[in-house]
Amino acid sequence: MLLLKKQAKKEEEMIFNAPVSVQLDFHGVTSHPDISKQLEFIEFKVEDAALLKNLQPYIAQHIEEIVEAFYKQILLVPSLKHIIQENSTVNRLKQTLQVHIIEMFSGDINQEYIQKRLKVAHIHFKIGLLPKWYIGAFQQVLVEMIKHINRMAWLPQHKEAAILVASKIISFETQLVLEEYDKENLRLREMDYERVKGELKDNISILSKNLAELTEETNSSVNQVVQQSLAINEGIQSSVQQTRFIQKEAQEGTDLVEKLELQMETIALQTNGMNEIVEQLKVSSDQITQIVSLVKQIADQTNLLSLNASIEAARAGSHGRGFAVVAEEVRKLAAQSKQSVEQITDLTNHSSNLTAQAVQTTNGISDLVNKSLANSTLTQEKFHIILDSIMQSEQQISSVDEGMNNFVQIIREIGNYYSKVADSAKQLNEATIDL
Repeated sequence: MLLLKKQAKKEEEMIFNAPVSVQLDFHGVTSHPDISKQLEFIEFKVEDAALLKNLQPYIAQHIEEIVEAFYKQILLVPSLKHIIQENSTVNRLKQTLQVHIIEMFSGDINQEYIQKRLKVAHIHFKIGLLPKWYIGAFQQVLVEMIKHINRMAWLPQHKEAAILVASKIISFETQLVLEEYDKENLRLREMDYERVKGELKDNISILSKNLAELTEETNSSVNQVVQQSLAINEGIQSSVQQTRFIQKEAQEGTDLVEKLELQMETIALQTNGMNEIVEQLKVSSDQITQIVSLVKQIADQTNLLSLNASIEAARAGSHGRGFAVVAEEVRKLAAQSKQSVEQITDLTNHSSNLTAQAVQTTNGISDLVNKSLANSTLTQEKFHIILDSIMQSEQQISSVDEGMNNFVQIIREIGNYYSKVADSAKQLNEATIDL
């Protein structure tokens, strides 16, 4: 028993006091220029490297227990268990971890040591092991080491030194791995950025090109619409002018109809006056006929008296010759009067017929004038309706003309906007080429 204690004491002295040769060479590690500063930051010295190397046989002696306890804890996490099953086996990973931990206690931190750690970090990153699980896993390794160190019958200061140096190397390992994780993440982000940038550039280029083509086509269509709108506007202007001309002619026609209506009213008045004159002429003709009839009666009576006078003169013989001559002259005069009266009667009859015809004609003219006056009034009303319709049409066409002018202006503004869009699309396409 005493011999075992002496042997353990001797082993303890060799671990913590025996001089060893270690290598701390950071000059060849060009990919991690801050390693020296990192070790200084955690106060890792050559003495720590020597202690690690002296602890290596002890760690190797208990490595299976450390790794077994480690994986027992790891396999309790479903996501970690899934990663292990997808990429390797537990036994294989146990062997790899044993070698890795033993090498941690080699005491030699050089290019080869760093590259192996970086390779492990790269593999862990590739299989999808998150940093939180990596940190937790190495913390579990440290916990298992501390448990075994605390079981040793070493001096408290030796236990503290062993735990401290194990913590330092675990911290250093974690720094290397996390830094490599960051680099890989950055590299992937840069790759994703370049990929997204390329895709975005291609998409923007395609979109800007399509937009430029679309805007050019749209601008061409807008120009066509503008030209068609201008042609329509010219037609509307022509319609406006034609409508105004028709309105002017209709107004003049209305004025002429009004003048004609006034003239027809005047003619109607004059015709009525002529009817009255003809009626008076008819009355006068009737009176003349009556007078002529009376004169004819007188002539007949005079002729009869002259005949009686001749008879009486013949009875008187020579005493009645002078009276007979007078009676003969009276008879001749009566005959002439009768003949004249008959002529006058014929003339008055003819005049009466003409007067009757004149009355009939003037009555017909009066009816025609009245009908013409009514038609003239109706025509005037129609002209007023036509004129009102033309004025409404002129107002509507003027409104359409104003709306078309606004439409043409809007189309031109749209064309200007599309021209600006086309220029912007062209600039965007040129900008994407420079990305």
